[in-house]
Amino acid sequence: MQASLALTLAIPAARGQSAPKTKSLPGKSPPALAVVEDLRVTLPDARAQRGSSLLVGADGRIVSLPQWGGDMVVFDSTGKQLPYKQPIGGPTDPEIRNANSFGWLGKSFWVYDPQSSQIALVDPQLKVTKSLEIPDWIRPSWADRRKYPVFGRMYPLALYPDGSWLVTASNPKSLVDTPDYDKTMTYMVRITEGGTIQRTIARIPWSPSAPRGGRPESGSKQAGPRNFAFWNPSADGSRILIGVPSTTPGDSNHVLTVINEKGDTIYSRSMFFADPVAAARMGRDGSAWLQLRGRTGDRTWLMLDPSGQPRGTITFENNTFIHDGDASRIWTTEKVGNSQLLGRFRITNAPPPRTAAPSKSSGRPRPPA
Repeated sequence: MQASLALTLAIPAARGQSAPKTKSLPGKSPPALAVVEDLRVTLPDARAQRGSSLLVGADGRIVSLPQWGGDMVVFDSTGKQLPYKQPIGGPTDPEIRNANSFGWLGKSFWVYDPQSSQIALVDPQLKVTKSLEIPDWIRPSWADRRKYPVFGRMYPLALYPDGSWLVTASNPKSLVDTPDYDKTMTYMVRITEGGTIQRTIARIPWSPSAPRGGRPESGSKQAGPRNFAFWNPSADGSRILIGVPSTTPGDSNHVLTVINEKGDTIYSRSMFFADPVAAARMGRDGSAWLQLRGRTGDRTWLMLDPSGQPRGTITFENNTFIHDGDASRIWTTEKVGNSQLLGRFRITNAPPPRTAAPSKSSGRPRPPA
């Protein structure tokens, strides 16, 4: 049976229960996967040296979005750049000042622009068709006033065809007594465009000793590796990956849960990681990619199949980052000198050939040791 809509994720051992102990035994580690490059394109320059992120469509379209200062561009599935541009940031008065997060909404897509307090809807020709104002408050209906406080902030994760948004709500302000609200949880909720809470999708516990949620890569600047809760939606919002670590010191067990847009549980399992999770990507087909924060400076990604079982690992050098992936392909950007390259790779189960290690600027996976 599927779980209830308001999913509460439990930290292993948080309620006096011991998390399942899983050891990484010799010969039991996920195998090294091989990748075959089938696309490599140089991206337009992005100012402020922040680089660009990628948004990959179901039809193979690839949108390149500079976070700030540069042109948003789009490529078809063959890598041909289409004749459309949309400036982001810069000295003029652009329609989008900052691309903080984004996702698909049918054939169009949305861009969260906190500097302009808007979510911009963008069509396939990269024209802004509508600007949705960020509500000042995320608030309950009158009937639910005991369940939720009023929230002063939100972070959008997905937009849906029915007009609702999936957000995480923060900065609570209790105007009345809210006995049903658990302040130790981060609330992931569906809201209307005006900010009214429709229902809870998930409640995610957090540890006082760790950053409170969001994208795992946001914690990469913290001093020293440590575990913390994270979540990441697929580009269309149909799947949400949530990871909750154990609170026991030195315990690297996580509970990994994947839910759908209604909050129904697809799977939930305990998993051991030798290193903290530094980043996560959720594919629209249910595959998940987890970057483990190792000690070598490389980026090792663990691939999980749609049932949550480990399929294998891929290791890139530190200048290459996975932006999207599914069971058969991954899409990356690679920093080489002052340029940024878009790459697409096919995934195979065959181990990579034992050739000499590539140069530091190539970004190609290392062969197995």
